[in-house]
Amino acid sequence: MLEGAQQQTHPVDGVDACDVACQLSVAHIDLTAEMRGGPRQMLALVRALAREPVCDGLVQTVVVRRGTAVAEAAARLDDVAIVATSNSALAAARAARHADIVHVHSDSGVAAGALLSHRGIPFVVTRRSAIVPKVNFATRWSFSRASRVVGVSDRVSAVMKAYLSHQSVSTIPDCVSTSTSQRRGECPNRYFVVGCIGTIHFATKGQDLLVDVARRLLGSCPQVELVITGDGPDAGRLQALCAGLPNVRLNGWQDDLAELYEEMDVLVQPSRFEALGSTILDAMSSARPVIASDVGGIPEIVQNEVNGLLVPTESAEEIAAAISRLAHDDALLRRLGASAARTSSRFGVKRMAEDYWSTYLNVLAGEQAKRLSF
Repeated sequence: MLEGAQQQTHPVDGVDACDVACQLSVAHIDLTAEMRGGPRQMLALVRALAREPVCDGLVQTVVVRRGTAVAEAAARLDDVAIVATSNSALAAARAARHADIVHVHSDSGVAAGALLSHRGIPFVVTRRSAIVPKVNFATRWSFSRASRVVGVSDRVSAVMKAYLSHQSVSTIPDCVSTSTSQRRGECPNRYFVVGCIGTIHFATKGQDLLVDVARRLLGSCPQVELVITGDGPDAGRLQALCAGLPNVRLNGWQDDLAELYEEMDVLVQPSRFEALGSTILDAMSSARPVIASDVGGIPEIVQNEVNGLLVPTESAEEIAAAISRLAHDDALLRRLGASAARTSSRFGVKRMAEDYWSTYLNVLAGEQAKRLSF
């Protein structure tokens, strides 16, 4: 998907999509608690759809889980109805029952979408994980009720096509979701800053590998500082593992990600599983090269030796070598960074909004065609 990351849409014969679009209401459901990449993408999409002239007449509702960081962030949206509800599928479905189409943004909301489909309301689900969903009947049935499943990378789409062999599956990549600058921090005698941003979850994000990386770099690259930003289930374990390492700084979670990208020289993404990596796109938009695991959807945006460096999964040695290489080669650092910025320009929020808008219209036109055929 690196070259021209576009979703292909096809009009339905005999149905005018413009007729479908007049005064269209969309309900977005995201029951995630933490402000991770997925909710950031959802909020970016809602804002972009509200701005798009082609979406004139669009009415949006955002259904979120009460008392969460996502609900707090959603409350800052303008001209959008926000419904804070419990974590139950029934409550979320009730909140979205007046929509023409529902867009589910996380696995936790798929059951709500399935319930709404029984009321004749079609739903689209975006999948942001390259891990196969649960294989129990309820989960598979809920996904099977979706009118369209959207993967954020070709890798995710392939997983979902195998999981739902008869289902309509397409790819719409995530967008650059943070307003960033290509300016670099100016500090006397500053460190070479290697940033890592994301949920602290060793099984998927692999931050535990960075502890070994830090030890390897202590002697060979004393100018390197690893700055790990995020919160999550393994945050306490990471803090304990990093105790006594002078070249590691743990930030906890930060709201101002733009400032973090400005501070860093390189982003490292040591993931064991990764659908695409929205933090990678944000770093690229800041002209920062990325060192990332060759896993999941990452190779669809990171090209080795072109806009970043790909390393084998589970290899602290390779990560450390890649960091050392960039820390000692400013020309390579800047060449990869400039190429990264060019790559990110193909992942704008406007492109993502247009692709989802086309998806909504095609799904609704398809539903209308089904009704007319009876």
